[in-house]
Amino acid sequence: MFKPKLNFLSFLVVQLLLIFLYVSCTKTNQLVKDKYFIQTSVDSISFTEVGGDSTFTITTNAPMAVYLNSGTSWVSYSPKDTSKTGVNGYTLKVTVPPFSDANSKRTTQLTIRCGDLATDAVVRKFIIITQYGPVVGARAPGIYSVKDLSDLSTAVAANQSYSQWQDANGVINLMNDIIATGSTLIPCIGGQGVTNDTIGAFGGIFEGNGHTIKGTLDGSGKPIVALFTRLAPAGLIRNLTVDVTAVNDYANTDVQPHLAALVGFSVTATTGDIENCVTKGTLTRTGTATNPRVGGIVAYGRCNIINCNNYANISSTSNRVGGINGAGGGTFTIKNCNNYGNITVDCSAAQVGGIIGQLNGQTVIGCTNYGKLTATANGATVIGGIAGNSQGTSSIGSANAPCLNQGNIILSVSATAPAAGCAAGGISGGESAAVPFVNCTNSANVTNQVDNAIIAVGGMVGTMSTATTLTNCTNANSASITSAQNAGGMVGTTSKAMTLTSCTNVGNIIWLGATVASKYMGGMIGKDASPASTLTTCTYGGLVLGAAGTSSNAIGQ
Repeated sequence: MFKPKLNFLSFLVVQLLLIFLYVSCTKTNQLVKDKYFIQTSVDSISFTEVGGDSTFTITTNAPMAVYLNSGTSWVSYSPKDTSKTGVNGYTLKVTVPPFSDANSKRTTQLTIRCGDLATDAVVRKFIIITQYGPVVGARAPGIYSVKDLSDLSTAVAANQSYSQWQDANGVINLMNDIIATGSTLIPCIGGQGVTNDTIGAFGGIFEGNGHTIKGTLDGSGKPIVALFTRLAPAGLIRNLTVDVTAVNDYANTDVQPHLAALVGFSVTATTGDIENCVTKGTLTRTGTATNPRVGGIVAYGRCNIINCNNYANISSTSNRVGGINGAGGGTFTIKNCNNYGNITVDCSAAQVGGIIGQLNGQTVIGCTNYGKLTATANGATVIGGIAGNSQGTSSIGSANAPCLNQGNIILSVSATAPAAGCAAGGISGGESAAVPFVNCTNSANVTNQVDNAIIAVGGMVGTMSTATTLTNCTNANSASITSAQNAGGMVGTTSKAMTLTSCTNVGNIIWLGATVASKYMGGMIGKDASPASTLTTCTYGGLVLGAAGTSSNAIGQ
């Protein structure tokens, strides 16, 4: 009888202990809740698709801290104080960007903690933040948002139909400006190959309607970085402005890197081209790779480019760089295009042009460069206002569609020594085929800053190795030609006999003034190694090493 009594007493003691512990814990929790408080002027914030700012106030009686849900990149707030002592009417501003996804919303929360922040003995309050996209009903097919661009990219890369975005005429219309901010990236539309086929290449008609796509291109880990990575033979892009920040740092050797604001790689065109497009922003190519190409409009072009303007600044370690087109392949025309962007290049044997880096079989007419062009005199680098190097069955300028350079051109010192063929020209840095130059004008300074006898500089062409003609070309009085040696108002140096007809130089020919002697400095041709070039009805002016330009100093000695 005694043992059951002991068990009953033990049971009673345990029950009393549990009740005590429960009361103690409850009392402790109540103490935290009773001790600290948070008051806010709102419990939630709602934004429309336009985005913007919204403010609210916080009042606490102890130190407080504010933070967003982890992974939330579309909301920002200020001030960014990690913690504050007790506050009364502390104002916080919440900012969100525009949101273009139709019939959708995104939500996150802002958390406020108040109390002993170090031990997390705190009270919390949550402010719910919601943003709604535009509400639309049935709408015409086309591109309205970043999501639409992403979906189109998937379809193009997989060679799927574009019909859901096409109107009755088969045209894909950009229906409004698309501005991507924060962590939202603009997709690179299409595949990532450089084969001359239609796999992953856009073959439709993209009508920009004068609208703008602006943001950062999603180039991470991609060899081809451009809004449209590949353009098919019938692909047509027109009336579009692309304002992007784009970086290509692809270092693998499996795919040749390309970087452009609009088109990365053009497959040989049939009916397709690029018309009335504008590119803006910044393009940056870093690292080393085999023969990378960079262009403001197109990196590697094989389609007509008509009435296009580039304002994007380009910084590159590529060896084919152009304000409009990095390099060309095959027969096509670049017509009435202008480059306003500054270009800076450091790469061995680079070919850098205000309009096209490597001119190889194309016709360039009615084009002007306004941008400042700078390249290091690294190996056989050539740089020119219109073309870096001119080769193939190409031509620059015509009687009715002149080409002009109005941007300063500079060859700067490189850690790597220059090699034979390194040159700068107002129109073309180098020439290695019978490319005619017609009705071309240079009105900006062309300067070699390197104390080296190899480098050549010309108002039209730096170095020429194939006999050709220059007709009705002018180096203006605003254009000084500066080098250590091999400087001419038309041509820096030539190994073949050139024919100059009705050409004019009224710019000054200036010696760099360094250790290399001032040899081969002429009003028209610096060094004629043929020596059989002909000058017919040419006009001489300016100063040649301080002396008036005449027929007697037209060719340097």
